[in-house]
Parts: sequence; C-alpha cells; structure tokens
Amino acid sequence: MDKKPTYEKLEDSLEKCSVSLAKTEEKVQKLKVKSAKKENTLLEKNRKLELRIEQITADLERKNIALREVFSQLEIEKQNLTNRIEVNVQKLLLPVIEKLIEKSSSLDSRYLVMIKQNLEQLTSSAGIRLSSLEYNLTPKEIELCALIKGGFSIKEIAAMHNLSERTVETHRYNIRKKLGISSTPVNLSSYLASL
Repeated sequence: MDKKPTYEKLEDSLEKCSVSLAKTEEKVQKLKVKSAKKENTLLEKNRKLELRIEQITADLERKNIALREVFSQLEIEKQNLTNRIEVNVQKLLLPVIEKLIEKSSSLDSRYLVMIKQNLEQLTSSAGIRLSSLEYNLTPKEIELCALIKGGFSIKEIAAMHNLSERTVETHRYNIRKKLGISSTPVNLSSYLASL
C-alpha cells in the first residue's frame, strides 16, 4: 500500500511538471511569435529608412550638380565682366587720362598717373587683398596705400588730403603694422607693389 500512494504522488508530480512545462512552452512560443513580429517590424522600419536615405542621397546629388552648374555659370559671368571692365578701361578711360596728363600741372599729372596705374591694375588682385578682412585696413588707409604705391611722398599726400605730414606718417605706420611689416626694413611702396 505504501507504494501506491508514492506512485500516485509521482504521477501527480509528473502531471504538474507536464502542465508547467506545457505552460512554459506556450510562453516560449508566444515570446517567439512576439519576437518575430518585432523583428519583422524592425526590418520593415530599416528598409524604409534605407529607402529614405537613398532618396535623400539622390536628391543631394541632384542639388550638387545644380550648384556646380550655377557656380560654373557665375565663373563664366565673372570672367566676362572682368574682360568687359578691362576693355572699357583700356579703350575708354586710359586714353582720356593720357590727354589729361598731357595738359595738367605736375602735381595734377602725378595724381592722374596714379589714377591711370590703379585703373590698369583694376583687374589685379592687389586691391582685393588690401580691402580683405585679413588686413583690416580702413578706407582711408586703402586710399593712402594707392598713393604710396603710386610713388607719392608724405609731403605730397599731406598736401592732396589737407593733412599734416605727421598724420600721414601715423597712417603709414598703421598700414605697415596691419600688413605685418612694421618691424622689417621692407620699403612700403615696394611691398604694396608686390601685392
């Protein structure tokens, strides 16, 4: 008799284990289904993101091509404008200035020669470099640079602008400092001509 209850206990225990195992298998199956759904959702989102990235990339490539075209057209226009300015200066302005130089006083003619030189260098990059933010020159200093480059003395510059010679010297010092040549023996006129 003692064996039968033990056997029944074992059967009960086995049945409980079987039920528990079945529940666990059912939970595992549900988790697998849930995991598969999440994986499918993630894969779908990933595919959508990849498509969106491809669309954005293609759109950016089209825009880059369009921008390159625009920049190319701007460069062509810039070159055409530069050529037109150069031709107009050479054919229209310089002949008039030559005639004015012939008929003017010595101070006026030097000023006209300086204007002529600046017009000849209109398309050069020196004026652009001097007026760039790199040097931080004031408009007055840029104007004085043109006169110094043209070979005018401190006395002549002072007379032209109704300034004292000391003021012109101060401007020259500031220009040298801003150009980074204040502590060197470089001639300012030569340096400006090299720009």
